[in-house]
Amino acid sequence: MKIILAAIDGVNLLLKYVLALLLLMMTVGALGQVVVRFVLPLLGFNASAAWTEEVARFSMIWTVFLGAAWALRHGELIALDLVTHAVPRVLGIAIKVLAYLACAAFAVLLIILGLEFAEIGAIETSPVLGLSKWYVFMSLPVGAALMVMNILGFLLACIIEGSDPRGALDAVVD
Repeated sequence: MKIILAAIDGVNLLLKYVLALLLLMMTVGALGQVVVRFVLPLLGFNASAAWTEEVARFSMIWTVFLGAAWALRHGELIALDLVTHAVPRVLGIAIKVLAYLACAAFAVLLIILGLEFAEIGAIETSPVLGLSKWYVFMSLPVGAALMVMNILGFLLACIIEGSDPRGALDAVVD
């Protein structure tokens, strides 16, 4: 089981670098758009860089879905843990595990529907880059598949390490 967990963590390491690249592309696209729209006209140049908007938008879409999957494995998503800590430990763990399994079931549904949506999008192309929308729409099923993988990885890590899937309850200090 540790080999499976190591493989999942290897995928997440690669995912971290892909996310960094996507954030860089998004930043360059947005910055390029600002420079072309606002800075160059002040210098007397009228230019157009329509590609920057599509690069930034498509990078952001992929970043959202892949980032959610990565954040899920590392416990970085927003969660309300008050109830799971207020009830007895065994019940709290059961609630948390059921919540993760429900999220996994929803992600499987997203995979199925996302593949259908990507198939429909395959006939469209983006207006400026001429890129098939299939590449953009595939962000949903790919991100959802990585979410399922990371949910299973998180639960597997809890079993191997004997850790509490509820996580630590942060104390509020006045």
